[in-house]
Amino acid sequence: MNLRLDLAYHGAPFRGWQRQPDVVTVQGELENALSKVVKAEVATTAAGRTDAGVHALGQVVSCEVPYVVDLAGLRDSLNGMCGPAIA
Repeated sequence: MNLRLDLAYHGAPFRGWQRQPDVVTVQGELENALSKVVKAEVATTAAGRTDAGVHALGQVVSCEVPYVVDLAGLRDSLNGMCGPAIA
């Protein structure tokens, strides 16, 4: 199942969007949460990226998950796992 996620995030706790080793990033946190929810590794692609400390509203992200998911349940799970910095 292909997903489009629209995110908002407060960038202060992150070293930018893009996944990087040994630092906390928005992409890294989102992929970790997605992978836990669907119980499979998930890679995301964003329409753009931000630098360290930069906030976003309406960041568009896509990913593929291995099966059809309940979208409302996925949203609620991700908000619970990533919030309050990422929603």
